[in-house]
Amino acid sequence: MIANPPLKIDSVYFYAEQNGKNHRTTKFQLVERGTPIFRRGQSFFLALKTPERRYDESSDRIRIAFNFGPSPSTFKGTQRILKLSKDPSPTTEEANVWGARIVGHDKNAISVEVIHTLE
Repeated sequence: MIANPPLKIDSVYFYAEQNGKNHRTTKFQLVERGTPIFRRGQSFFLALKTPERRYDESSDRIRIAFNFGPSPSTFKGTQRILKLSKDPSPTTEEANVWGARIVGHDKNAISVEVIHTLE
């Protein structure tokens, strides 16, 4: 069996308007211009665009890194690296605060829900 080449992500779509409704931020000028604003403690959705090939859940492994501020650090709580799966199962206390799951995929995109609960 020939292994798939690495999955390439060429863009991320943050659903600024749709997430803005859930986060009550649609009236912010940045959201009106397409920049998302998320409130702490609420989940949000994004899409990863995969132009070269379809996501293969049996072989592809995806992680998303979130960095906040000028010097992100997992120790300071300003960096999170999340493993994507269809059904994430928390294995640490930190996983209960941050998580991500694949909610769907098609030929050119993977839809993701990022879960962030208040600590």
